[in-house]
Amino acid sequence: MKRIYIAGPYSAGNIMQVFKNISAGQKMAVRLLSYGFAVYCPFLDYQFAILEPGFPKELFQKNSMEWVRVSDAVILLPGWEDSGGTLWEIVIAEKHGVCVFEDFNDLLRWKVETD
Repeated sequence: MKRIYIAGPYSAGNIMQVFKNISAGQKMAVRLLSYGFAVYCPFLDYQFAILEPGFPKELFQKNSMEWVRVSDAVILLPGWEDSGGTLWEIVIAEKHGVCVFEDFNDLLRWKVETD
C-alpha cells in the first residue's frame, strides 16, 4: 500500500472554519482509504489535546513531520497555499523525495504507474 499524508489548512480565524478544515481532512482520509491507500491524517491530531489537556502542539506537529518524511506521497487539500504548516510540510516532503499532489486524479494515475 502506498502511504499518503494529507496536508492542508487546519487553523483558522474562527472555530467553524477549523471544524470545516478538520472535516475536509477526515473526508479525504476516507476517500484515500477507499482507493487502497494507507493514510496518515493529521486532522485527527486534535485528539491529543482532548485526551491530554495541555499537550504541547509542537509535539504533535513534530510527530506529523516525521510521517511526512516516510510517506510515499502528500495530497494537498484546497486552501493549502495559505497554510504555513502545509508549506512547511511541502518543503519537508520535497527534501525527502516524497511526491506532492494537488490533484486527486494525478495521485491516482501515479498510484497506477508506480504499483
